[in-house]
Amino acid sequence: MLFKILFKPYFLPLVILVGGFVFFKMATPDCELISDDATIFVLTGDSRRIPFALQKLEGFPKRELYVIGAGTPFLESPFKNQIHVENSSKTTYENAIAIKHIARQKLLRKITLITTADHINRAKFLIKKEMPYIEITSCPVPLSKMPASKRLQRWVEEYIKFIGTVIGITEKA
Repeated sequence: MLFKILFKPYFLPLVILVGGFVFFKMATPDCELISDDATIFVLTGDSRRIPFALQKLEGFPKRELYVIGAGTPFLESPFKNQIHVENSSKTTYENAIAIKHIARQKLLRKITLITTADHINRAKFLIKKEMPYIEITSCPVPLSKMPASKRLQRWVEEYIKFIGTVIGITEKA
């Protein structure tokens, strides 16, 4: 019985898909050590990201924060001299292009990336594709205070988008 199931034509792609998802989720890094003079890029799109990024400025006057993406709210913050806003990019791919332009302009070789845990692998992949030379410190925002079913849904959606990105679908991602 088990032998028949294992050799069904649909089973192997299903195993690959589920195994890939498990690897995708497990490959999500924890927040790495952020240097005192880091240039931080936070991608908009989730209400947790900007407050999380602002916390990373506390006590570090040499850090700069770039808020990247459409819909960036007006930021009233005690760190306003450390914050720069790019609000024309609308997709993760456009975010990567915006980061590339800023990094080139500022001659950056290293950046810190903040986005949600489910999104960080794809965002990092797109940025590295645009700038293979850049060193990226990852600092994902946990998906806390969210029902497990909603977290799973977000992880699955990002995994599907990641697969699309890897095969070359980037413009709308």
